[in-house]
Amino acid sequence: MLFVMNKPLRRSFVLFILLISLGINSSTAQGFVSVQGQILDKDSKKAIPLAIVSIQHGGFSTAVNKEGYFNFKFPFIVLDSAEVTIAALGYKSLKMNARDLNRTKLNNLSLTKAPLIETTLGISNAKSLVQSAIDSMKTNNSFQALLQSGFYRETASLEDIGVVKIKEAVLRVERFPEEKDRPDRIKVLKNRQLNWKGQSEKVNSWQFLNGPAVACRAIETELPHFLTKNMISKYEYEVDSMLTYFDGLELYSVNFKPKSPKLRGGRVGKIYIEPSSRAIVRLEYELTKKGLNEVIGKGLSNVKLTGESLKYTSQYRNAGDYWVLAENNVFVDLVYEEKLDNKFKTRAHWELRYVAMESTDLKRGGVTDLELLLSTENFGNSRSLDSSTWGIHNFLPPTEEMILILDHLR
Repeated sequence: MLFVMNKPLRRSFVLFILLISLGINSSTAQGFVSVQGQILDKDSKKAIPLAIVSIQHGGFSTAVNKEGYFNFKFPFIVLDSAEVTIAALGYKSLKMNARDLNRTKLNNLSLTKAPLIETTLGISNAKSLVQSAIDSMKTNNSFQALLQSGFYRETASLEDIGVVKIKEAVLRVERFPEEKDRPDRIKVLKNRQLNWKGQSEKVNSWQFLNGPAVACRAIETELPHFLTKNMISKYEYEVDSMLTYFDGLELYSVNFKPKSPKLRGGRVGKIYIEPSSRAIVRLEYELTKKGLNEVIGKGLSNVKLTGESLKYTSQYRNAGDYWVLAENNVFVDLVYEEKLDNKFKTRAHWELRYVAMESTDLKRGGVTDLELLLSTENFGNSRSLDSSTWGIHNFLPPTEEMILILDHLR
């Protein structure tokens, strides 16, 4: 017998499961405060999926899932003194004392869109503005060794089916921006993966075997290729006519695109820059058709791949003395087609997300060569999305779509 819930009942049921997953009745454990909430647009009542929740001018932060839900853990010792900020691009920030957040119930919070302001900065100033932002990174970003703990999530969804693969992990990321050519060192603290039997195998011919290395990138240790000295002159730049906002700051939005469509690794996108400090606050781009073909390739001997799009966003936040990475998102759409017997042809959507939960100066490196993350293939198989897996670590709440995979695990 097939049991189908109506939409409101189903949504309430999923919210109930979500709250259990968050452990909402256990607000303080092992010296940490845990609060939960949902962030919505005040007018539309829709979720704001890229909002950042942080301790103002501190090292602790989190983000929201697609439905606007968040879980935020921070030290109990700062409860009475800390100010929590909820910020999102294009919105007025919401600031409140940490002690005023409800620790036993869901915090329903809303943000109001900020008015846009016209700017007179013209196209002739755009490239120099971008170059100035790159030159200002030494003062705006940390160039001391930095330690971040963060949450990584990778999902693959098939058209008309839903999420068929989930990989999640708590990561320790050590960054060494003061040492040229020294890559970030990433260690997995906790991990799991869930696979939909008979469906997840369809995307195995192309996947991110080391997605965390892609998702964890920060500009201070790995300047994006299109912003490097040899590449910046190969792009055209133009400043939007309107300023936007993030966390109470006005931002210039600079559009960029390759001068030639044949440029190797070409990107089209935006760079958001804070005018007074010249800090790079956000990057957004999409690969050109040529760039997409270079990344995706053509597939294996029996599976044809067609890349449709690859988009990337990188958000930074002000942690007091400098700007630190808050989160990265990678979105990939492609088509898998079985060549031999034409058994299947399906569209897949991949999402990779890294959310920095804690950022602090690194006194001494702790990730050994044997502990370095080389591949996510060995993540442990799980049949649960229970939050108890993560212990005291911060995490992103599962979405309604993700929860549906639990009925189809192998």
